[in-house]
Parts: sequence; structure tokens; C-alpha cells
Amino acid sequence: MATSSSDELPSSVPDTPDTPRVPGALESFPTQFRSWEELEQFVEDFGASTFQVFRKRTSVTAAMRNSAIAKRVAARSGTRRAGPRALPIPEALRFYAKTYACTHGLKNTPRGVGRRTHAAIRDTGCTARIHATLRFSTTARTYVVTTRVSGAHNHPVGRAQYFSYAENRRIADPALLRDVAAMAAKGDAPRTILAHLARRVHETTGEECVYKLKDIHNVLARLKNDSKGLLAALQTDAEANSAVADSVDAVATLLLLSVRVSVTPLQRHVRLAGVNSLPVVATELIENTISGLKFEVVQLDATHARDDVDFVLPKHAIVGCENGIVAFCNARGLAPQTHGATLPVAMPGPHGTRWLATVSSRQLLTMKQLFQARYDIAEAKKAIEWVDAARFSAFPSTPFDEYSGYSKELFVQALQLMPLTKVVVRGRSGAPAAEFTDTIYCASLLKLCSDANIDTECMKAVLLRLHAHFGARVGFVNPSFVLEAHPRERGRIASAYGAFKHATAFVAGVAQLPSGRWGGFFLDCAKAVCYLCAPTAAEREELEATLAALLFEFRVTAAFEASPSPPASAAANDSGVLALLFVECMLRNATWGDSPVDSFAYFRVRYLLQAIQVVVKQDVHDAALGFA
Repeated sequence: MATSSSDELPSSVPDTPDTPRVPGALESFPTQFRSWEELEQFVEDFGASTFQVFRKRTSVTAAMRNSAIAKRVAARSGTRRAGPRALPIPEALRFYAKTYACTHGLKNTPRGVGRRTHAAIRDTGCTARIHATLRFSTTARTYVVTTRVSGAHNHPVGRAQYFSYAENRRIADPALLRDVAAMAAKGDAPRTILAHLARRVHETTGEECVYKLKDIHNVLARLKNDSKGLLAALQTDAEANSAVADSVDAVATLLLLSVRVSVTPLQRHVRLAGVNSLPVVATELIENTISGLKFEVVQLDATHARDDVDFVLPKHAIVGCENGIVAFCNARGLAPQTHGATLPVAMPGPHGTRWLATVSSRQLLTMKQLFQARYDIAEAKKAIEWVDAARFSAFPSTPFDEYSGYSKELFVQALQLMPLTKVVVRGRSGAPAAEFTDTIYCASLLKLCSDANIDTECMKAVLLRLHAHFGARVGFVNPSFVLEAHPRERGRIASAYGAFKHATAFVAGVAQLPSGRWGGFFLDCAKAVCYLCAPTAAEREELEATLAALLFEFRVTAAFEASPSPPASAAANDSGVLALLFVECMLRNATWGDSPVDSFAYFRVRYLLQAIQVVVKQDVHDAALGFA
């Protein structure tokens, strides 16, 4: 939608100190593109990979911009010399500025008379925006599109939310469309077709099917209205498996037109052999190099970025190529998705034939996601085995015993249902309530069901659960603050959950020490005393130094006091559990005797269930309903 012209120059929204930061993946959005087409393609790919949906909200054409420039120059003629910003823009570039808005930030304007009301309205007032403006680059001597982001999502962002939109569930896979057409011709019911697609998707990708029954009805309606498309989709299995099947007739973009769709070697292999049978290539390893392999960053043509490959690179090769492309493009102000890496590979076989392969950044991302998914699934299986083998030798007293009556089957069921992706959770703090959001990588929560040291993602999820119950009088510090070196940025991250922003009686949190272990702290604002808990005396001094610098940033003065030492039976990897227990004991006016740690397995599973509730609900306060 083009904005109306006026005497003022159309421009993008300026940055202001009040502009909220955008959490999560939106902060990594590139700041420069070579063309509008490149930007639009990246917005589409970016949204699909991060489960965000952006739509073009407003635009300013080059003609509108030039008209506004001409009006301003005419009005100020003879009083002011036109500078470089007053130069007209070539109208062949079509647009001067565009703004992309989150689908939940587009206003819903009712056009009916109110006879039928819709229960689900997308408009939540989301302020997440992508602003793009055409600029002349003096270094490149050409026009480029510069971008910036603003606002924040005020709604869940994740796979489930993304595929709740019908436009993201379009069945475009030729093989699936052919199955739908064949089963419809045999008279199978839509529910039977949906069950078949769900099984097929799980077998080929390992993911849960996102299609719904109404999506099947939509495809069947289009098949019924287009007999030509139906005939094109109906092919025998013999034809599909023949040598001619490198290109197949399929139904494209759900318009059911008979077109030729190229089937890549990877797609054909997955269809015939399954995803677990993919061959893995061996790259040429180069010793004494940073990346560990030999590769060259190259420019890709328009078609290569949409091609697929018939091999999966080893994980170290993916990381090396990916980092090389990003560094190359950042140094030259280029878009990473338009570049790839050429590297020598050897296909498995008796002779190990060596050849050159060009891998695009999109292919590297797909391979990386495949490796990560396999790793996360393996870790989830290990966590379930750990729960089955765990022995709960002793249970604590009230209020820490809320899960003591649970069977292991319930713990396992929670593990099986938890997401393994990155999710955005939201909460509220202060009075009047101010919303905040944060991202949590759910797969990291599996470390709670192991003998390993827990990480920052686990701590964030558990602290957010505590925040929902005690947040009215306690400000919780975001444990990610220790990852930032700059003091001011440390303060911004530490106060993300409302700590130090609003008047509270206490401030609590945990911090990771240089040794990798954890310490807990509890600040009594009225007494100006900060109580510390750390595994050793030396680590307690490190924790005190870290907190002293943090309190100084907020102009808070407090004396530090060491709390009673935790039980000596604790293992080195249990420091995170002890830090959380210390904070919870201070919140509940309990002691170490009230929470015996003879069985750390119970407390690990206890915190896991609390963390799972946060990431599943994606709303801190909804997850706290019924908190013991």
C-alpha cells in the first residue's frame, strides 16, 4: 500500500531512545541489500527459518519521493542550496522506502455489518517492524537498500504459532500432492488422507505434520475444479520410479496447473531410501587452519540458491563454510544468501572420487538444522533413559515436595511433549505492569535430566517460573548478563525481567562463575545486604566482584554476606541446582535442612517440569497457574 504524498519528504521512521529493542532472531537482520528483490526474498526466507511472518505495510515509490523533493526545492528556491539528499532517485528503482510489519501488527478493519463475528483475530498490536530505505552508497557508487528493525513481538513466536496461519500450511510438495490426488480418486476420506500425509511427513523429515483437515478439504476442492491438474498429478508408481522421473508432473502453488517440477538428487533419494540413508562426504582437511578445511567463497547465480544437494557435509565443514561466508559478506557489505562455498569433496566409494561442490548458504543452514535436530533427538532419548534409571532416595518437605507423588511416566511424558526449538516467552513486571520477552532454546533444558552442569537457558526458564510467583516483591536478574563485557549492556540485560527497574523488597538471581559453575545471590534492599552462595570461598569472591560491578551500574550500595555452605555431598556439576535451591530457600524463608539434597535427581526433574511449563505456555504467568 503506497502512502499518500505530501509536502514533506517521505522517509522511514527515525530511531529514538524510546524505540524498544527487538528480542530474538530479528536483531540479527542484515542492514544492507543490493536490491529490493534481494530484500523481499530474504524477508521470506528469514520468516520461514525463524517462524516470523512479515507483510509489506507501507511503501513510498521513487516517483512520490522525487515529487516531494521537487516541491521542497521549489518552495525553498533561492534560499537554500540543494544538497546530496535532494537529488532525485531513478524511477527505474521503483521504490524509495518500504516498511514490513508483523502479521499481528496489521490493523483488523471489519468490513461487514456484524452478523458473523470471528473468534480469532490476528491483530495484537505487535510493534515489530522492518524499515527499508534506498540510499546511495559512496563506496559502492550505486544505490543500496539499507534496513533497520524496531519494536518487539508481544505474542508467541514459534513453530506452532507459525503453522497456525493457513498460508504457511500450503501443500506444495509434488509427491504429497500426487498422493492426495491418488487417494481422492480411490474415494478415501479426508481424514484418511490426512493420516497418510502425517505418516509420510514424519518418515521423510522426522518432523510433526503441520497440515490440518481443512487444508485437505482445500486441496480436494481445487482438484475437483481442475480435472487437468488431477490428471497431471495422477501418475503410476512405475512412472514415479523410472529414470524419466527426474522431472515429474505436479500441481504447483495449489492452482493445479500442469507444470514441470525438477526433482533434485536429494529429494529423490529421500523419497526412495529415507532421510537416515543420506551419504556423508569427506572433505579435504587442511591442517593448521582456522576452519579445518579448504573452501572458497563464491558468488551464486539466481538459480543456484534454490538448488539442492545430494550429500550432507560433516558438522565441522558446515561451521567452517558458514563462518567463512558470513565473514566475507560482512567485510564487503554483501548479503550472505547470495554467496556459497566451493570445496573439494570425496564421495564414499571404493575409489573416493574427488570433485568440487558448490554449497549455498541456504543449503548450509538446512544441513546445520538437520545435524542439530538429530543431536537434540538423541539428547532427548538420553534424558528419558536418565529419568528411567534415576533413583529418588529421599524427598524434601513442604514446599519442595509438590512432585514427590508423581510417577516417572509423567516425567517421561513431559519430556516427550516438550519443544526442542527456540521459543519466545513473555512476562510482566512492575506496577503498572510492563511486558518483557526473552528467548529460550528448549533443547538445553535436557541438561537438567543428566549429570551435566546446567546452562544459562535452564536458569532463565526456572527463574522465570519463580518470577511469576514472587515477582510482585522480588526482582529477578536475567542470568545472561554475565555473557556481556560492556558494563552498560550488562545492566540492560540484567534488568530485562524488571530487576532494578521497579521498587521491590528483594532482588535475586544466579550467575555463572569463570570456572563454569554457578553461584546464587539474594539482595535485601531494606537491609542493604546481599547474601551469597558459591561452591568454594574463592568462587564466592569471584561472585562478589561480579555483583559489585553490577550493583555499581545501578547505583546500589550493599554489604556482602556469605550464606551457610551447601551440603558437602554435592557434586561439581550440581552447582546450578544448588544455586537455584539457595534462591528458592531465601524466597521461602527456608533452610538447607528443609530441602535435603540427598537425591539431586528429584530437584533436577522438579526444575525441569517447571521449565517445561514456561516454554510450552510461552507465557510466564500462564505457566505459573497452580504453582505450589
